[in-house]
Amino acid sequence: MDILHSFVGSVAVVKLQKSRQHFLLNHLREVTKTTDLEKDERVRAMIFTSAFPGVFSAGLDIMSMYQKTYDEIYEFWYDIQDMIISNLSTNLISISAINGHCVAAGCTIPFGSDYRIMAENKRIGLNEANLGMPIPFYLQTMMENLIGVRRTEELCQRDIGRARVKAGIRENDLEVFRKDRDKDATLFARLNSSPEVQAILETTLKNLKKQKK
Repeated sequence: MDILHSFVGSVAVVKLQKSRQHFLLNHLREVTKTTDLEKDERVRAMIFTSAFPGVFSAGLDIMSMYQKTYDEIYEFWYDIQDMIISNLSTNLISISAINGHCVAAGCTIPFGSDYRIMAENKRIGLNEANLGMPIPFYLQTMMENLIGVRRTEELCQRDIGRARVKAGIRENDLEVFRKDRDKDATLFARLNSSPEVQAILETTLKNLKKQKK
């Protein structure tokens, strides 16, 4: 099981526990299902955290997009959208206890939570720009609602330290997300299936292999 649920009174503790790399794909559908906790009358809030202190979520596995077709990447991102919308739509109080580094698409969980609490000396943010990758519309919009458009633009141009967050995202953005879902998935699939981005993925994978040697 990719996610472990435990209960402390009326609070459900949701632990991401698939692997030490903690790629979001490993527990994507399980995170989406956490909104089913709303059906449990005992539960009023849920806390997201990691079973492996040091890594909250490493985002998406590059192999999920590398050498994939447009349709495969589209379907993949559509599943990510499901998780984001489910997380934002829940009536439960949601809290992210970020006990490790959280990067790239891994930020979808804390960005969509009502409250975020982060361990000292950990890092959070969108690092796609550092690789030359496009930043998805959903992630950019969520970040803008937390820290503002100008600050988001500044941070997305370089590596991010510990970002200060202000508030949860609500109905206006959900309406935009649902309306523009096909547009966003189309753009994401088109950009990430392009030869340029595929070349970036290949270079990144080669560099990662060199680091392991």
